[in-house]
Amino acid sequence: PAKVFDKKRVMYTVKSGDVLGNIADWFDVTPQQIKSWNKLKSNNVRIGQKLIIWVPGKKFAQYNKINGMTKEQKSALRKKD
Repeated sequence: PAKVFDKKRVMYTVKSGDVLGNIADWFDVTPQQIKSWNKLKSNNVRIGQKLIIWVPGKKFAQYNKINGMTKEQKSALRKKD
């Protein structure tokens, strides 16, 4: 199992049309994890809201790029699997 100290923090800014489930998919985490890390009470996220997401250190660069991607680029991330 991955050790917690192998993780790096990515800040993701919620964009128009983003929903928690998709954000979780892009970062390979669960919506529950995002809610826990950000002390969210519900699945609702607001445009402009900053979310803390913990990712494996060795994949930090890959995940850090997601914040600057277009909606099309992000939806392509989900189709790969």
